Amino acid sequence: MRSSISVAIPVHNGLPFLQAALQSVFNQTLLPDEIIVVENKSTDGTFEYLRDLSHPLVRIVVQDELVSAPENWSRAAQETRGDFVKLLCADDIIQPQALELQSRKILDHQNVVLVAGRRTIIDERDNVIIQSRGLAGLRGVRSREEIMKVAAVSGTNIVGEVGGILFDGDALRDCLPWPKDYGYVTDLVQYERVLRNGNAYFMGDTVARFRTSPQSWSSTIQNRQTDDFNRLIDEWVTEGLALSRFERTRSRLASRANQLSRQALYASMPIFQRVRSLTN
Repeated sequence: MRSSISVAIPVHNGLPFLQAALQSVFNQTLLPDEIIVVENKSTDGTFEYLRDLSHPLVRIVVQDELVSAPENWSRAAQETRGDFVKLLCADDIIQPQALELQSRKILDHQNVVLVAGRRTIIDERDNVIIQSRGLAGLRGVRSREEIMKVAAVSGTNIVGEVGGILFDGDALRDCLPWPKDYGYVTDLVQYERVLRNGNAYFMGDTVARFRTSPQSWSSTIQNRQTDDFNRLIDEWVTEGLALSRFERTRSRLASRANQLSRQALYASMPIFQRVRSLTN
């Protein structure tokens, strides 16, 4: 029997990008069995857009009151029923073969509970900022412990944003609620919890387009990212992650360097967009 697939999109003020996110799901070479959109008290017309949306795969869930982003992510994941689950930010896009390629990897590899692909970074005008990034050069089946250590010494979430991930549905739902107190590294915390149930598979294909802008949630929490990351690594070390003193120092330096590079990226985006507009 064919495995079922759920796509869940938590959204708060998702216009104008929600339409593109949904269309990217509608365009999949392997369609999901359900698409769940959890509407979190938007004020920009998102609710009205969803109310008027008619598609046989789409189910709309409306929050009774405004909740935090992690709480909305938890509700979205809880609403899924599929064997496999993809969570998608309302302003991101998945490539046409994402569900087909990633579900095949879970089916082909025993004890894999998370499949991660590479992603392209775009701005709010769909301009490509960084092409095909992520996964720190790792490929194939990887253990939780290896991923934790590579992430630590790299100073960043090497697995990437959730749009590039396909989860085993039971493994994801067993690890809810989504962590609330980790800011920038909340996704990495959740991945580590899921991977207590099995391994990850890292694939070289680019499966998602992650949208960023100076106004995005990722941008607004960037100033906390070094503290959030270092706090998480301290917790992992306390729980048994083996890092030498040199590796711990390298981790702290790398996390700071990554924060500075992101700040430079966000600061340069208006200039990049201006130059692009003049050359088009």
